[in-house]
Amino acid sequence: MNVPSSAGGFGTEYGAAWYLPADLLERAAESALPANGLLAVLAFFRLLGSPEDGSQAVRAEALEEALSALFGLENTRVQSAVEEALGAGFLIVFEDVFLPGTPPGRDLFDQLQSGLLSLGQVRLVSQTPLPERPNIFRLYEANIGPLTPMMADMLKADALEYPAQWIEEALNEAVERNIRNWRYVRAILKTWKEKGREERPKQTEGYLEKYRRLYQEQRRGRKDD
Repeated sequence: MNVPSSAGGFGTEYGAAWYLPADLLERAAESALPANGLLAVLAFFRLLGSPEDGSQAVRAEALEEALSALFGLENTRVQSAVEEALGAGFLIVFEDVFLPGTPPGRDLFDQLQSGLLSLGQVRLVSQTPLPERPNIFRLYEANIGPLTPMMADMLKADALEYPAQWIEEALNEAVERNIRNWRYVRAILKTWKEKGREERPKQTEGYLEKYRRLYQEQRRGRKDD
């Protein structure tokens, strides 16, 4: 049996979850909902969160922003995705707000349409929450291995010295080269800091290639001992 890499799969803890209707997949298959329409439904419920959050509806601009931020859809595809979800009845629109096409969502729509409720009384999601960035410890354990106290101290120091985006990208570069070693990641970060990331890409690449060869020679030397 092949064991999946620790870098793949889901990156969220069990406890971090959000609500989806239990019959979503069956209903989507029955209605032949196109892929972009399904993305619109998923983005909507991602914004709505769990029942405990208490949100009842999502503003149109928040859903459109989520489709772009979460799935990289362009404006024309965003519009078609929303229209597909509306056409299949998975979403309901009232003015500039989307409601779920669930029994509670339809009841809420009827109350809004009849004037029994106003939008001011509805708990709305008005913006897309920023995705949580993985911290340096989780990145290390997911891509390199178990964390020791000594390595934790080293990671704390690096997190203070280098931007989080640099650390993620340097680690990705090391993984792509199949060199799962933090000293190699640090060499990349040090090179970017000293030589720049854009100004001298050729020189930077040469420096990293030299380090890669040295690292591999050291590994071969340890095996020969």
